[in-house]
Amino acid sequence: MVTNNPLSVEFLYELYACAMQEDMVCSTLVQHMKKEYLPDRTFQKVQQALCSHYKTYKNAPSYAVLGQLFNSDFEVLELINTFQENGYSANHEVVLDMLERYIKGVRLQETYSVIGKLYNQNKQQEAEKKLVEYAEWVSGITL
Repeated sequence: MVTNNPLSVEFLYELYACAMQEDMVCSTLVQHMKKEYLPDRTFQKVQQALCSHYKTYKNAPSYAVLGQLFNSDFEVLELINTFQENGYSANHEVVLDMLERYIKGVRLQETYSVIGKLYNQNKQQEAEKKLVEYAEWVSGITL
């Protein structure tokens, strides 16, 4: 579970509102958002629905489609309504840049945790391999 510098709920409102309007942002969320980055199960349900819809139709679902999917889950409906009411005002490039920095930071934390454990277990070669894997990943990722 990600505990350091979590994504703020306000940022997530804007990110998901943007994803509902921009297929590119939706695609990015489908590819890179992990459930452990999200604050609760309600967001996770929306993420799962977004992924399922995007993989099937190759575009973002409409608010009406999400509303129909969750017509009896009032918590999710309230969250979807919040996205819709919030809209998105930021440039999608700014939103994606912030998400990319977050993902890189989380991945760095995870990598250093694993490397430290491996090193302390006298597995220096495995630790070095993990560090190289991270360096290659970080140099190649762009959202």
